[in-house]
Amino acid sequence: MEISVNSKDEVGQLAESLKNLTVRLVTYIAYIGEISDTLDEFGRGNFILNLTHSYDGEFASIKILLYELLRYSKRRLERSPKFRNRSLTAQERLQMAPRPWLRERWSRQVSWMNCL
Repeated sequence: MEISVNSKDEVGQLAESLKNLTVRLVTYIAYIGEISDTLDEFGRGNFILNLTHSYDGEFASIKILLYELLRYSKRRLERSPKFRNRSLTAQERLQMAPRPWLRERWSRQVSWMNCL
């Protein structure tokens, strides 16, 4: 939905505020959809995190918590007898990297390994 604002008076300011609110709501709906899909995949046992949004503002903590949940879940699974016999893929190891800079470095290594 696009709101066109041409006025600088009170009505124009109100219209500009509504436009900004609309943009934020559309962004939040996208965040919530992606979070829901991610948690659904976690529930199915697919522990790969593919977040495409930046998660600015109020949603930044949720992104951090999703990474922490992923790492915790994988550590718990690795301790289970069924999971111990299975080796992690390069992508799974990448997702377990504790810090963004480390994930970036490992990502380059994974990309290089996939070229082989």
